[in-house]
Amino acid sequence: MKQIPHLTYGEQFALDEWLSDYPENMSYEDIIFTLTSGNDDNEITVWSAMTDHPLIHIAGFIENTRIHFDRVVGGAFHE
Repeated sequence: MKQIPHLTYGEQFALDEWLSDYPENMSYEDIIFTLTSGNDDNEITVWSAMTDHPLIHIAGFIENTRIHFDRVVGGAFHE
């Protein structure tokens, strides 16, 4: 998958781990906000194995994955 210019590698990695699809023009913060607000945005598709989890939990999984990626790889860098 190509790098989305306005996302850090950690943000994109985390989103791609937990979501099947999301608008490439949305910011990471907007996606997390949409999930935590309980808004069932049809443009954001949760990975099929996780559909029984509340969206706020998915947002937490995404954020934890981003933090871990940045810690392991060494920060939020862009290409």
